[in-house]
Amino acid sequence: GILSNNYSDLIGGSDGMECFYDPLDTNLLYFTTQNGNLYRYNLNSSPSTTNINPPGTNQTGAWVTPFLRDPIDPYAIYAGFTDIWKNPRHGSFDWINLTNGATGTLEATIVTVAPSDNNYIYVVKSHSFLYRTTDGGQTWTRTQTQGTLPRFTSISIHPENPDILWATGEFFGPEGRGVGRVLHVDGGDDAGEDGRGPERVPVLRPVAL
Repeated sequence: GILSNNYSDLIGGSDGMECFYDPLDTNLLYFTTQNGNLYRYNLNSSPSTTNINPPGTNQTGAWVTPFLRDPIDPYAIYAGFTDIWKNPRHGSFDWINLTNGATGTLEATIVTVAPSDNNYIYVVKSHSFLYRTTDGGQTWTRTQTQGTLPRFTSISIHPENPDILWATGEFFGPEGRGVGRVLHVDGGDDAGEDGRGPERVPVLRPVAL
């Protein structure tokens, strides 16, 4: 991240990944570096950068590790490693393991929380396997989508119905052409293809309005 128009005023070096501001305190921002190093940056303290990785775990994250804030609870943040972790207080208190192995041993590549009900959390493992919980992480199910995308690039949840989401993905077909697809998932189980992206242009993200 860059705090000003001075490129020497950088946060976390030049190869950062996910980042976001604290919605209650704009002096606090959060960022990651490669493979799941999580940090909180305080503009009003010295030292300003604090590592906030879940303690007592040796889990590493994907190259770009999912790191996000809750769309409803302004205090809560999430991180996706082999397990999915939630911190209820800005990363200041103990992390809660929401999966405890329920989604397997692959790295999480996408984590999304429903904007209308934060008990609904969708997780993609290794770009390929879609899981969800409807009870805040107490139970998890792997969705049985028909015609599942070869490689998930993003998911967006319906703003009012947490059972509906759109997922984008890509594959490389004949002659190495990357083709984007959009998948509509209803109820976490049934899927249908909404359309294809343009040839040679992978579709990276749907927008749910």
